[in-house]
Amino acid sequence: MTKTNNTGRTAIVTGGGSHLGTAFTEALCDLGAKVYIPSRWAELREGIAQRLRGRGMNFTVSGCDVTEESQVDALVNRVMSENGQLDIAICNAGGSFTTSCLPDGDIDEFRKTLEINLTGTYITAQSAGRAMIPAKNGAIITLGSIASTLAMDTRNYNSEFKRSGPAG
Repeated sequence: MTKTNNTGRTAIVTGGGSHLGTAFTEALCDLGAKVYIPSRWAELREGIAQRLRGRGMNFTVSGCDVTEESQVDALVNRVMSENGQLDIAICNAGGSFTTSCLPDGDIDEFRKTLEINLTGTYITAQSAGRAMIPAKNGAIITLGSIASTLAMDTRNYNSEFKRSGPAG
């Protein structure tokens, strides 16, 4: 397999400090890109920084909440100011904040989950697009989780439970 050379390219990977985001971040760095890793979680930022620092990777970690438009715009403006371009934006930040399943779920937890997974992706793609379109260059990659289609209700995996309710 041929590896793409990303030397001279600049990327943002939201959620780049955990799970799939770490793999995307490391792959882009390995291929020569300068990668910005925004996260609102300091421990995730420091964890990925330690992991990459020892390998001589070209990266920057910064605090950023993808659900806050002003913070995402500031990040994209920083990338443009420091590099003059944004070539790749991977909208990967996400997660679940629910602590219980339907029908007992808390609506505020559900809204928080939607805010980071949907609104955060939209804000990131929108801000990146504003930088990329005038340059007629760039790729925006968005991700979704299969977990959302399964509703993460453990009863779905219990043979005693059917869609119509408990067997009985």
